[in-house]
Amino acid sequence: LAQRVVHLVNLPLRLNLPSRRENITEFSLRTVPNATKIEIKRVLQSVYGLKVSKVNTLNYDGKRKRRAGGWMATTAPYKKAYVILQEPVSLPENLFPFNMFDKLKQAQDKDKVEIAEKRKEMRPRRNSSNANAVARRR
Repeated sequence: LAQRVVHLVNLPLRLNLPSRRENITEFSLRTVPNATKIEIKRVLQSVYGLKVSKVNTLNYDGKRKRRAGGWMATTAPYKKAYVILQEPVSLPENLFPFNMFDKLKQAQDKDKVEIAEKRKEMRPRRNSSNANAVARRR
């Protein structure tokens, strides 16, 4: 019997984020179209240490889009795998640091306010009577 050689580094898996972080029993991921259910299950068990009970897959063709000049282009096809686990898994809070972006934005907003205040302080202030005198001369 011919056996298929599985190179673990050549099987890209892209996790679709689940809606919650606790007690995850089912999740989906995207991979290359030629990956089989057995390969996906073996990679998840050996590399990530998950206990997989079932893998369902769907093949998606690339989307066709019309480009300038009248020619068609397609996006890459992919396979979507729905994985059902034997034991629930919880993701740690710092795995996807979404709040990190909020903190960076708050720091940038704070810096912008400080820069605007410094610019106001650096501008020479004109006396209203002096400004009127300058306007009359013109």
